[in-house]
Amino acid sequence: MPPCKGPSDVLSQHIVSSDITYMSKKSLAHQINDTKKEKAASDDEQFPPLGNDWKIIPCLSSALVTVSVVCAVFSFIVLHLHDVYVYPIIEETGQILGIQSYYDEEAKYQYYHRHDFTYYFRTCESSEISATDQSMLIWNDDNKPDYHDFSEMMQLHGAGMIPDLLSPEMTKELRGSVLRMNANEPKHKQFDLKEKGNRWSLRLNPSDLTNDPHKSVQRALKEIAGHQVFRSTIENLLGDDPAIVEIAAITSDPGAPGQDWHSDTWGDAASMTLGRRHSAMYSLFLYLQDTDETMGPTGFCPGTHMCSQSYADCPCFFATPKAGTGVILNSQIVHQGSENTAFLKEDGTRVMFIITFASRPRPGTEHRQLPLGSVYGIPWYMWGHNLHELDNMMEVPWNWRHALGITKSGKHWGINYLLGAIAAHSENAKNEIEPQPEWFLDRPVWEEFQGLAFEWLAVSLIAFVAVLVFHALLMLTVAYTKRCEWELVDHNFRALGSFVKSTLKMNAFIALLIVSLYYGFTQTQWAQDVKSGKRFHSVPFHPYVDVEYAPRWYAERVVEPRGIDIMYSERLDAYYTFRNTYFYDFHPGNYFFRGLLAEVADTYKNAPLDTKRYFIESKILPDLEGRKFLVQDRYGHWVTMEDESMDVLGLIRSELIGVIYPVVRILEKELDFMISQCKYADGGRGYGAMADPETALSKNHIPALVENLRERFTKEAWWVEEERAKLRTSVSDLGSRSKKLIRLDVKMMKSKGIFHSSAVIKEVGLFRSSFLRGQRKRLDAW
Repeated sequence: MPPCKGPSDVLSQHIVSSDITYMSKKSLAHQINDTKKEKAASDDEQFPPLGNDWKIIPCLSSALVTVSVVCAVFSFIVLHLHDVYVYPIIEETGQILGIQSYYDEEAKYQYYHRHDFTYYFRTCESSEISATDQSMLIWNDDNKPDYHDFSEMMQLHGAGMIPDLLSPEMTKELRGSVLRMNANEPKHKQFDLKEKGNRWSLRLNPSDLTNDPHKSVQRALKEIAGHQVFRSTIENLLGDDPAIVEIAAITSDPGAPGQDWHSDTWGDAASMTLGRRHSAMYSLFLYLQDTDETMGPTGFCPGTHMCSQSYADCPCFFATPKAGTGVILNSQIVHQGSENTAFLKEDGTRVMFIITFASRPRPGTEHRQLPLGSVYGIPWYMWGHNLHELDNMMEVPWNWRHALGITKSGKHWGINYLLGAIAAHSENAKNEIEPQPEWFLDRPVWEEFQGLAFEWLAVSLIAFVAVLVFHALLMLTVAYTKRCEWELVDHNFRALGSFVKSTLKMNAFIALLIVSLYYGFTQTQWAQDVKSGKRFHSVPFHPYVDVEYAPRWYAERVVEPRGIDIMYSERLDAYYTFRNTYFYDFHPGNYFFRGLLAEVADTYKNAPLDTKRYFIESKILPDLEGRKFLVQDRYGHWVTMEDESMDVLGLIRSELIGVIYPVVRILEKELDFMISQCKYADGGRGYGAMADPETALSKNHIPALVENLRERFTKEAWWVEEERAKLRTSVSDLGSRSKKLIRLDVKMMKSKGIFHSSAVIKEVGLFRSSFLRGQRKRLDAW
């Protein structure tokens, strides 16, 4: 075989056969370059290692390296995203790192966030069931006179029924659509409830026109949203334009077993006990057929939304409403789907259409999250929508961009999929659902992915280098056997080097692009608020004090609340809790107390001034005998008002004024919001206009102004004179109480190794002052 010709051979032949005397240097250079290009173009045919067939292997190895680099960079970013942005949100819901072990004895939620408690753990007794028949829950002419509005009925019972919420025609059409979806949807999209067999939940997609070509679900949702009583009630309870967190249909066929009595959210991780950490949540159960006792009707235990648990012997009942009736349920109420025994009916299938709402996010003021314990039956791509969007969803299709929080489809932001997945993860983990829909929230998953990504990267780099070395050796072997010129070999090595450089540049560009996109995300307002703690943070209440480690004199003050007691707390004084700010009004003892005041309010109003005190002492206090007036102190415990030096007689007088003049009570509640904003930088309506809580304006001047306004609202001549006399005689007693509480603060801080020399102002009747002058150390959140 003749030896290969290199570029130097061709160039020498060209020089010999040309007259270079008359050729300019520029023309010669052009011809040399053209010759080299021609030779380079034919090199692949003469030299197989860089031919088209041989380029496939280096290109594949380069692509493998690129994919591995992307995975490795992505794994780093995801872990950083989880640790800096996702885990703080998970932690604020009360779920510690091992979410699967959430229900372990050593990780009880109530111990993790006790400093946030707004109520207490209570077991309902039979006497506290607020309704024993469905007729007491129907919003009709018989029941309307007993309540200010339907929202008040909901707050008292935790449930209420609206007849004919959906028209008969729409009800029939919607039922047919749901049954058709049940038949057409694959089984993996249908969620079996805890009691396996003939009872399942289907998460509905209102935009699915394949199974619902007549848009029955969309038209039904629009009709529901347009119902005046329903809309006004749900917005009173949750604020304007509440977020949609569930759209589903539960189907029960004959043979479906009865469920256990349960609530849809956990009592220790919902608004009942943590009203400033978790949003309230209400579900609409819409009956799509006439339901009798054999079709597995739903049973309710009205009043149990105020309890963390209830006994099975509570006098609950099973509702058997007509088709089109809507039942609104507080997520905390105890209920049950009973056994379906309608085997003899022509159509014994019971279908329930369910839509659930929670308060929508309010960036800057609303930092609460969804309650835990629900699976949130809605497809992941349907998150991010609110009540008002049901009016125009046929014109504005819902899509994944809304679910991920990239865009909003209406006037306000909805709850995105990330927050919904975090809230649903605990219940799915507790029920051991595999595979978990929210698997991406677990850090071990991404740690394992990162390990695999780096293994792939190492393997791909080794393979890439091996291909290059093999290619180079093959070129040298062919060059030696064919006796090619070394200039041709050098050309091929340069081509190989260019290929390596382009591979490195491409991977560097892709990695830089991914990092740049992530950096852009970190600069968004949402990311900065999460990282700084402004978003999804807890209200800075005073740290919880465990009674076991408290001084004896303080432990003796702590009282275990009872249902008959009358309870007060400032911890729900935030406008974003909406009607839940009046939560204590519906505690059994408070409800009895306010009912008593309503009975005597007119008599008190018309009584002579000099007899008003006697009226309270003789007509009201005797009926309250055996009941304690309790207040939640700054440490989160319930103590008697007498121990807090609070005047029970003055509280009764103030409540009477609020009953006689409802506008006074509303104004007082607004003043409470201002005080909360001053103390905690949270809860006031004018969030952006309020001063920092550490300034003198918030500590002294605004509270003084607010209390002056409060006194003017409830001013009565006889009371003013008595209060002035009391003030002159009680200063010494308050001073001694102040010293005791200062000592308690000092002892608690010393036990944690904390020293503090700043001045602390009066809070809820408890006095503190400057103490422990000297070494100042950082105050830890113990």
